[in-house]
Order: sequence, then C-alpha cells, then structure tokens
Amino acid sequence: MRERRIQRDCSYHFGFIYQKLKESTQARTLLENTIRTDPRPICANEARSGAGTKDSAFSAHSRLAYWFPAILAAILISLFSTHYFAAEHTSRIIIPALHWLFPWASNQWLRLMHSGIRKMAHVGEFGLFSVLVFRGVRAGQTGWRLNWALTTLGIAAAYAGMDEWHQSFVRLRQSSPRDAAIDVLGAILAQSIVWWYAKQK
Repeated sequence: MRERRIQRDCSYHFGFIYQKLKESTQARTLLENTIRTDPRPICANEARSGAGTKDSAFSAHSRLAYWFPAILAAILISLFSTHYFAAEHTSRIIIPALHWLFPWASNQWLRLMHSGIRKMAHVGEFGLFSVLVFRGVRAGQTGWRLNWALTTLGIAAAYAGMDEWHQSFVRLRQSSPRDAAIDVLGAILAQSIVWWYAKQK
C-alpha cells in the first residue's frame, strides 16, 4: 500500500515537472519565432531604454549648466569676504582715487564715500547673484513665476547670512546684520527688475 502511494506521488511529480518543461519549451519556441519573424519591437524597446538613459544624463548635465554661473558668483562673493578686501585695504586704493576726483572733499567726506561704495558693492554683488540663481531655478524655462522669485530670495538671504557668519572668523572683517540686510535688499531690487523685464516681453 505504501509502495503504491510512493509510486503515485512520484508519477504525479514527474508529470508536473514534464508539463512545466513542455510549457517552457513552447514559450521558448514562440519567442524564437517572434524574434525570427519581426525583431523590431524588442530592438525598439532597447533603443527607447537607451534613449531614456541618455536623456536623463543630458537633463542632469543641463541643470548643472544653468546653476554653474550662480555657483561661480557665490565663490566670488566668498572671495570678496576675505581680509584682502577689508575696508583697511580697499581704502588705500579707493580714497586716493576719490581724492583725485573730488579734491575739495574733506577726509570725513572721503571716508563716507568709501563706505557708500562698499555698501553699493554689497547691493551689486547680491543683485547679480540673485539673477544668476533665478536662472538656475528657472532651468531653461521662460517667463516669471512667484515661486521662482521666492526660492531665489530664500537662497540669496541664506547665503547672505552665511557670508556674514564667515566674516566673523576672518581677520580685519566683522559680521554685520546690517550688511546682510543690504545684501538681501540688493537681491530684492534685482528680482524686481527681473519681474519688470519678464512682464515687458
């Protein structure tokens, strides 16, 4: 009785395995006939897959290209925050030039003009930085959107804070919340110009 049961189980299992092998052989034969008849669908799928990979790599490269000018501007801002561009150093060049242009000006006026030029430099550099960041955020698209401008201003404000924090560790420089506010003002003014220019087109 037990031998019959074992024989029946073995027959069942061998039959099951034979059936699966038969189905696998039929599937392989069908696939071979399909490839032999018209291989284009499989080749097309492979081509689409390769094109998708290339498009993805190209898209990442394009986004980085849009951000590269903003990254370069950030590096330059950090360079201007070193002790080489401290007021004690720039005064040796700017004040004599101002004295030549305005020989009637007193030393106090010359120092005030020197300070004003330095503050305008803050406005200019962060204005340019915000325009380049806006270009990176927009990433090749056209027009103007509020979320683009707000993202740009957020990045500019964060970098202004980081720049002033960095200056607190630099010799002959000091951190100033007022300078950070001037930096943000420059970014806002630049974004206002970007908005106006985009609306004119």
